[in-house]
Order: sequence, then structure tokens, then C-alpha cells
Amino acid sequence: MKRFVNKELGLDGQEGFESNIETLEIKSSSSKYRGKSNQNSLMVSSNFYYPGWKVYVDGKRQKLLQCNYFLQGVSLQTGDHIVEFKYIPGIFIAGCILFIL
Repeated sequence: MKRFVNKELGLDGQEGFESNIETLEIKSSSSKYRGKSNQNSLMVSSNFYYPGWKVYVDGKRQKLLQCNYFLQGVSLQTGDHIVEFKYIPGIFIAGCILFIL
């Protein structure tokens, strides 16, 4: 696992690692956090990994990672970031398209 994390996600994994996560908002279909780290890192959420969840870092969509088989995660670069997990099910999008037609 360490090789995957370091090589595939570009995580440093060096000594002196410091990070902090602050919860900004939690709703039934979304959550928002402020993350700060002095190295590239992996943020893991306790939400279940499930189709329909999307993740945004500083307003830009990122790849949602499946961690430990059933949790959500996202790779973060060094620095301060706003991370948002949003649940947008495909059936909702399909319904909106059909409604417009």
C-alpha cells in the first residue's frame, strides 16, 4: 500500500509530516472541510464510498478515491485547501434532463 500511495498519488511520506482538518459544514448530502498540510497527503472521509459522490478541492473536481475498500478519500497537495464532498446521484441528473425536455 505504501508504494501505491507514494508512487501513484505523489505523496511524500517523510518525517516531520503535519496536517490539520477543520470541519466547516456537514449536511445530509454534502460536507465541507478546510485542510492544511506541510506535505502532499491523503484525506480520508468516514463517508462510505458510493456512486454519486463527487469531491472538489478548492472548487475544482478531483478524483474520488476508494480507501480501505469502503471509505472516500482525496489526494491533497501541500498547503491550505477547501475540500467538499457532494452527493449528486445519477438518477437526479437524468430526472433534471428529462424535465427540461
